[in-house]
Amino acid sequence: MKLTIKSAVLALLITAPGMAFGQDNTEVSDTLVVAEKARNITVTKTDEGLKITIAGYGDKHDNDYVYTSTSSLKNDSTESGFWNLNMLKAPSSDGKWSFKFCKRIYIGGTIDTEGPVNMAYWRSFEVGFLDFVGVEYSPWRKGPRFSIGAGYGYKHLSTHKDTDKTLFRDTDGNMTINPSPENTTDQLSSIGILHFDIPLMITQPFTKHWAVSVGASVNFNTYVTGSTKYKVLGENEFGLTPGHKVEETYKHLRQRPVTFDFMASVGHLDGIAFYARYSPMPVFKDGAGPKFKTLSLGLLIAF
Repeated sequence: MKLTIKSAVLALLITAPGMAFGQDNTEVSDTLVVAEKARNITVTKTDEGLKITIAGYGDKHDNDYVYTSTSSLKNDSTESGFWNLNMLKAPSSDGKWSFKFCKRIYIGGTIDTEGPVNMAYWRSFEVGFLDFVGVEYSPWRKGPRFSIGAGYGYKHLSTHKDTDKTLFRDTDGNMTINPSPENTTDQLSSIGILHFDIPLMITQPFTKHWAVSVGASVNFNTYVTGSTKYKVLGENEFGLTPGHKVEETYKHLRQRPVTFDFMASVGHLDGIAFYARYSPMPVFKDGAGPKFKTLSLGLLIAF
C-alpha cells in the first residue's frame, strides 16, 4: 500500500528505535523530525517493512529524510520493529551548475515597431545560436534558474517590394532614406546585421519539462551591410536603358558596437518554445543611418 500526502505544514512524529508493533509498549516516544512545509511525503508499506520518505521540506524545500522500518507489518504481527534513519540533505547553498554547448537555436520573423521605413515581416528575419556555450545555476529545486551564455546570430531587415522609399549611402558614408528613383520598379532595400551575443536569462519551470524565461542580451554588432535593388522602366536621371537591373551594395557602415535586446520565451525546456525579442536600440550610430526598433517572433529549438 502506498500513500502520498502533500501539505503546506506537516509534522511527523516517529517512535524511537525498539518500538514494538501490534502490542503494548511502555517506552517513551521521541520526536525524530518535524517536517514543516513538506513538498511531498510518501508512506510505503510492504511485507518487508515500512518506508517513509519526506521530500523537500523547510522554507527553501531543500531538505530530504528517509526512514526505513525493518519489521514485518502484518496485521497479526507481534514482532518488534526497529527504525533505521538515513538523512539525505540536499545542498542549500551550493546549488546545481550545468553547462551547455550548442544547446538552442532560434529562427523568427522581424518587424520594425518604430522606424521611417516599413519593413516586410515575411522578408525580414533573424537566425542564430542563443547559447553556443553557456552555464546555468539552479539554487532551488522548483525555483528560478539563472544562466549566462555566448551566442551569435544574423538579422536581415528588408523593405516591401515596390516600395516608395529606398536606402542609399551618401558621400559621407551614411545610410539615407530617399524616394525611389523615377521610372523604376521592383525596388527593394535591405540591411544585414551580424552580431555576437551574451544572453542573461532567468528561467522558471512550471512543470518538469515546461518553463517560462525572461532576460536580456548584450549584442556586439561586428558587421553591418546594406543593399538596394531596382529595375529601370524608362528614361531616368542615371541614363540607364529600360530593363536594366541595378543592385548597389554598401559595406563598412557605421553601426553601434554594442546594443541591448529584451527577450522572453515559453515552451518545452528540451524541445520547442516560442520566443519574442525586442530591440529598442537603433543599430546605426546617430546620423549614420535610419533608426529602427525591431520586434522578432519565432521558435526557440533546444537539442
